[in-house]
Amino acid sequence: MLALKRFPQFDMSLLPLRYIVPTFAGFTLLSTSFLPWLRDPLMGTSSAWNIPVYIGWPFRSPFFNYGVLCLLCAFYMFFLAWTSESSVEDYARSSQALFVRSVKAKYTRAAWICLIPLFLFFLQYIIFDVQSINLLAQHKLQSLLIGQHLEYRVAPQRILLRPFAIDVSVIPIRYVMLINQISLGSCLPMFGCLALLAYRLLQRPAAVLEFAEKEQKSRMRWITVSLAILIGACIFGRVPLSLFCEYETSLALFSGNYNAASQWLDDAIFLDPGLNQVAYYHIQRGQIRFFTEHDSQSDDSVAYLAFGYSQIGDYTNAYQHLFGTWEQNRSSWVVDQISLILMQQIEINRPLSTSDPGDDPDALLVSAQENDKSLPLLQNLINVNPNNVYARYVAGRIDYDLHAFVDSTTQMQLVSQLSRNRDLQSAAFTTIGLSEEGQGDFVTSRVFLQKAVSLDPNYFNNVAREELSGLH
Repeated sequence: MLALKRFPQFDMSLLPLRYIVPTFAGFTLLSTSFLPWLRDPLMGTSSAWNIPVYIGWPFRSPFFNYGVLCLLCAFYMFFLAWTSESSVEDYARSSQALFVRSVKAKYTRAAWICLIPLFLFFLQYIIFDVQSINLLAQHKLQSLLIGQHLEYRVAPQRILLRPFAIDVSVIPIRYVMLINQISLGSCLPMFGCLALLAYRLLQRPAAVLEFAEKEQKSRMRWITVSLAILIGACIFGRVPLSLFCEYETSLALFSGNYNAASQWLDDAIFLDPGLNQVAYYHIQRGQIRFFTEHDSQSDDSVAYLAFGYSQIGDYTNAYQHLFGTWEQNRSSWVVDQISLILMQQIEINRPLSTSDPGDDPDALLVSAQENDKSLPLLQNLINVNPNNVYARYVAGRIDYDLHAFVDSTTQMQLVSQLSRNRDLQSAAFTTIGLSEEGQGDFVTSRVFLQKAVSLDPNYFNNVAREELSGLH
C-alpha cells in the first residue's frame, strides 16, 4: 500500500470499491435468478430456473437454463472481487498507465458479462425460439379475448396490442409482446452493470494519456478474436440466416416467383427446423404448392386456402377446409390455426355483449341470440383444443346466463385448473360462486367468492366483492 502513494494519479479512496462493486454485481445476478422473468398470460410467472436457454442449436435442455447462466456469471463477479488484491499488488510493481488500462478493460468486460443473461433472453424470445414465441402468442391471444369479456378491467398492457393483430412472423410484434410480458426482475443485473461501468469511469485517465502510442497487437490476439467470431457465427447465425431466407421468401411470393420462394423456404427450414411447428410456414408452403403443383389436397395447401377464406371473413369455409386436415393431422400448428379461425368467428357473434339483467329487454334478446350462435362454435373449439382457456371461460359464462349452473361450474373449474393467472382464476371462482348462489347454496357461494377476492389483491374484481357483501 505504501508503494501506491508514489502515484498521485491513483485515488486511494477508491480501493474498497474493488471488492464492493463486483460483489454487488454478483449478488444482483444471484438475486435475479430467483425473481420472476416472464409473465405468461395464462400460466403465471416463471423464474430464470424455469426457462431453458435456447439460441438456435438443434437441442434444448431444461438443465441449462437462465438460472444456471446467472449463477455462472455471478461466480465470475465473485472471482473478480477475490482477485482484486493481486491487481493492486501488480499496480505497485508496474506503471500506473498499464494498471489503469487493465482495470478499465477488466471492469468493462465484467459489465458486459452482467448483461449476457438478459441479452440472450431477449434474443431467444424475439428471434431464436420460434416455438416458445408462438406458445406465448397463443396464450396472449386467449388472455386478451377473455379480458374483453370480463365484467371489470384488469391491469392495462404496457404497450397496447390487439388480440387478432398478434402475428409471430413479424419481429416488431414479438418485441411488443415480450415487453408486455417481461417481469422487471430480469432487468436487475443492469444495476450491477451500471455499477461496474461507473467504477471503470472513476479510474484516473491522466496516466493513460501519457502513453499515447498504441501497442502493437499480437498475432495470437487476432487469431483468438477471429476464432471467437467464427464460433459465435456458427452458434448464433443459423436463425438470423433463416429469418433472412423467410424475408426473401415473402418478397418472392409477392412478386409471384414461386420457384425462388420454394428454394428460400427450403433454406429457411433447414436452418431453423422449429419453423415446422408454426402455421405461417405451412401457409407459405401451401401457397407455393397451390400455384406451382396445383395441389389443393395436401395439409399445407388446405392451410393456405383456409387462411385465404379467413382473410375475407368467410370463417365457415375456412373452418370446414381445415377441419378435415385436423382429423388426420393434429399437429400443434394445425390446432393453433383452426383455433384462431374459430375464435375469430366466435368474436364476430359478440358473445356476452349484454348480460346485465337490468338492461333493455331488446338488448337482452339480441345478446341471447348471439350467445346461442356462439355456443356451438365454442363446443367445436373445445373439441379441437380441450386446453383452450378462452373457450372454457366464454362457454362457462354463457352457461351461467342460460342458468345451466352445473355446466357453468364444470367449465370454470377447468379454467382455474388450466390457468395459473390469478386474475383469470379470480374471474372463474366468481362465476362458480354466482352459480352456487343461483342453485341456492349460499354457504358454498360465499367460499368461492372469498377465494375470488383473495386472488384479487389489486381490487379489480368488484363483481365478487359486491356480491359477497350482499350475501347474508
